[in-house]
Amino acid sequence: IFKFLKSLNKQSRNKQENIFEFMKTEANYVKILSITQKVYVHVMLNECKIDQNLLKEMFPDLDRLIELHRSMLDQLLERYKLSQHKYIESIGD
Repeated sequence: IFKFLKSLNKQSRNKQENIFEFMKTEANYVKILSITQKVYVHVMLNECKIDQNLLKEMFPDLDRLIELHRSMLDQLLERYKLSQHKYIESIGD
């Protein structure tokens, strides 16, 4: 794999680096959103007894946001698994 990536021209290598960085950033974002939901929202609701409507205002559509980004990350990872030599041609469909 590394031999193949080294054989690419500079523009193609930069493209792959950017795609991998995007995937890594997306994975971190999903992790942060999940932690926010599990720790902050759960603790505020169950232990601090903050009103659920207030939490919905503080974290609007958090479930949908997590679902959206997790789905996108899953698609990116699937594309990576299916790619030849771990070279991702494109992520914008």
